[in-house]
Amino acid sequence: MKIGTILSQQSKRKENICKHCGDTYFTLYFDITKVCSKEECQKKLHTIEVECSGCRKTHIIDDRNHSLICIKSFLPEYFCNQVCVDKLDQIIIQRRAKDEELKKEKQRNRGLPIKLTRINSDRKEILDQYENSMFITGGVGTGKTVLMASICKIYNSLGKETIWINYGQFLLDLYRSFNSKETYKLEERIFNIKQYGGITIDNVEPPSQILFIDDIGSEKLTDYSRSVLYNIINYYDENELNIFLSSNLTLSEISKNIDERISSRIAGMCKVVKLNGEDKRIK
Repeated sequence: MKIGTILSQQSKRKENICKHCGDTYFTLYFDITKVCSKEECQKKLHTIEVECSGCRKTHIIDDRNHSLICIKSFLPEYFCNQVCVDKLDQIIIQRRAKDEELKKEKQRNRGLPIKLTRINSDRKEILDQYENSMFITGGVGTGKTVLMASICKIYNSLGKETIWINYGQFLLDLYRSFNSKETYKLEERIFNIKQYGGITIDNVEPPSQILFIDDIGSEKLTDYSRSVLYNIINYYDENELNIFLSSNLTLSEISKNIDERISSRIAGMCKVVKLNGEDKRIK
């Protein structure tokens, strides 16, 4: 659009209807306020509902008479009186402490997928039993992964070391390392397994982290991947370390479709938690 055309349109006046009183009034072409110039209509336009940052009470104010940007916190703030203003320093300190705690929580949960750091399971009766190893089974979308991630966050908040593994992705990474053009020593390959609770290497301190393996059985397993999974679970069983597993499969299905040794180890070391219900993702 040419500049001359824009200036011509700006100089035009158009007819509008005030959204407050319903009267007809005229404005310039680009005026979008939809309110006439009457004082009572202008007052309604600028009347807003705000919460006092000091006392947390709600107030109705005219924003023409108040600056809502605090020169100290540099945030949109409203304080209804001097007593509330005097609380500002304390409020800023509390906010900084909360921000610092959120940063620490993010750092603690850095091993979890981002989505799982923001949601928590509401199954308190199961979360209260977090000190026990668990095998969580159930249909698709019943909350197995969210429940297990919530338990992982409990351990993280207690300062415990945790490892989170999506088993399908773990297998892909493992296969990729074998198919890589780079040369890997056998010990290095074993170490890649062992840091997830697999085979022990001489002169290497065995792992002691609490292990979370999500979605066992989601991928078609080879004899090698069955061996890897068995070594991981067997290591945690023999060393009495906590492990948490989730799967769409039951123990009997794992015994039939994967390896009966694996299902036997899981049954012997884990509390079995069965989640029922419909797929929450498509409700």
